[in-house]
Amino acid sequence: MGAFGRAFGRAFGRAGFVVFHEVQCRKDRVGRVDLLALKPDESACVALEAKRLYNGAQAAALVRDWDRLGITRLACEYGAPRAANRYRMVIATSWQKTVRDWWCGTGLPAGWAPPPWREAGCYADCQHLQTDRRWGWGDQWLLYAFGWRVGSYFE
Repeated sequence: MGAFGRAFGRAFGRAGFVVFHEVQCRKDRVGRVDLLALKPDESACVALEAKRLYNGAQAAALVRDWDRLGITRLACEYGAPRAANRYRMVIATSWQKTVRDWWCGTGLPAGWAPPPWREAGCYADCQHLQTDRRWGWGDQWLLYAFGWRVGSYFE
């Protein structure tokens, strides 16, 4: 999952969520989820996937993750908690401006599908991360998107 995924997990924990990393779900449905955050009062649940994006194959994998998190049921090894509000979230980092532009919907590299989180009811954005130019590092972006899920979240 990487440092940013773990940082999001800590942030969810500080916000009162119970956080599970690398949650194994039924393989016939979705495989595993990088992070699952549950409110103990059953008011909210967030399923999150995180990746480093550096090419079209990684972007396509994250789109598949987004779609996978949007299925009607997500049965996990930790049982079947209930949540009144269910969200899916994807986060990524990238050093490439073309990836950042694709994420934000301002550019579409040849052969890439438009990002599905640009649809209504979802929110996506990017933040420029400061890098140390003394080491020759270029620009890096934190990319994130989330959306509300419909249907029952767990079996």
